[in-house]
Amino acid sequence: MRARCSGPVLSALSQKRVAMIHDYLVVPRGGERVFSVLVDACPWADVYCLVTSHNMRDFLSRPARSTFLSNLPFPESLYRHYGPLYPLALRQLGVLSYDVVISSSSSFVHHAQTTGIHVCYMHSPLRYAWAERDAVAGRLPVVLRPAWRGISETFRSWDRAGAQRVHTFIANSTSTARQIGTSYERCAPVVYPPVIPESVLSCAEQERDDFYLSVLSLQAYKRPDVLLDAFRLRLDARLVLVGDGPLLGWVRRNASSNVTVMGRVSDAELEALYRTCRAVIIPGPEDFGLVAVEAQGRGASVIACAMAGAAETVVEGVTGVTFAMPDAHLLVDALRRHRALRIDHKTIRENAARFTLGEFVQRFDQVLLGVLK
Repeated sequence: MRARCSGPVLSALSQKRVAMIHDYLVVPRGGERVFSVLVDACPWADVYCLVTSHNMRDFLSRPARSTFLSNLPFPESLYRHYGPLYPLALRQLGVLSYDVVISSSSSFVHHAQTTGIHVCYMHSPLRYAWAERDAVAGRLPVVLRPAWRGISETFRSWDRAGAQRVHTFIANSTSTARQIGTSYERCAPVVYPPVIPESVLSCAEQERDDFYLSVLSLQAYKRPDVLLDAFRLRLDARLVLVGDGPLLGWVRRNASSNVTVMGRVSDAELEALYRTCRAVIIPGPEDFGLVAVEAQGRGASVIACAMAGAAETVVEGVTGVTFAMPDAHLLVDALRRHRALRIDHKTIRENAARFTLGEFVQRFDQVLLGVLK
């Protein structure tokens, strides 16, 4: 759900020529929502991205300058396949002469070069080359796996070298900070993403229905397979699945009768689902997990895979329950444990107050002041 920063600004950047850059504006996921807040918090900054799809042209409060990649066929579905062209697109961004460049990166854009100060808010190092490299290899035919390992190792060397040109990394979670340390041998302070508008926390609690909700980008690493397998084992429980992505067709074909696959929904529809569901389920590891925080801000408890970000946002036995790894049987057990919880929706909202827009801008500004002093 898209949020706007109405007021707080990055005062550390006043009197500076600033460029804000993002990997791609193709689908409104968590990283794109964070970038929209950064753009609003620095209204004098010029805005850039590598790829923009037609359906995202009006997503930001002002237009983003893009590269030739946006003019290639079907950027909405093929942007990930343009990988070999990203280094050329980075050279065409035109951010070399800015005083400060703020990049919002989960893949390539932290490689942008500038003669000024470059601060990168890192959502995750490119998953397919780092955390997910072995998983990607496992999905390839055996004869292609050695080639993939060679390609990914070459990319890792290029990525590690490019990361050294960033003056300061900021991580969106402790989990991401560890990945930055492992991948790039760099330290990164943690500034949690801006998820909850303060006004949401004061909304009245609504009566809740007897269904579970999951909001996913339907890609393999998000583990929709675990979700479907678990609800095939629990046909007495209802699931509403919201999200779009490459696996949407596969999910619709394989969902059992107790699973409703809604695809992409409007912000108003998602708001209503958050406020009326029994709980929100996160079936796989998340670098941070904006959905878990969005849910808690609306008073919904969370059932989440404990790997990575959920450990920082879900209070076990209080705001939800966790399970150790992406596994259908562990998720079924978590559903059982959740049924026994005594839910206090006010306490759940209070936990989400750590992730407001104002808190994010203030913390981000403090890091910038330290970098620029």
